[in-house]
Amino acid sequence: SKMTYEQLKNLCVALYGRTWKPNLANDLNIKRTTIDNWSSQGIPNWLSSEIPKLIQKRKDEINALN
Repeated sequence: SKMTYEQLKNLCVALYGRTWKPNLANDLNIKRTTIDNWSSQGIPNWLSSEIPKLIQKRKDEINALN
């Protein structure tokens, strides 16, 4: 099933903290306003394949701190 904006927000707050929008925009190489538009337009289909990569990237960054 397709991810909702609320689900994306919850995931990204967990990944990035409260500044999740600029961080997500940076990781996806898109504009922050694009993310704002998703709240009304819905999440694009291509994002579902990117989510696991974003999670792995954060895991790697966290593991590098140990």
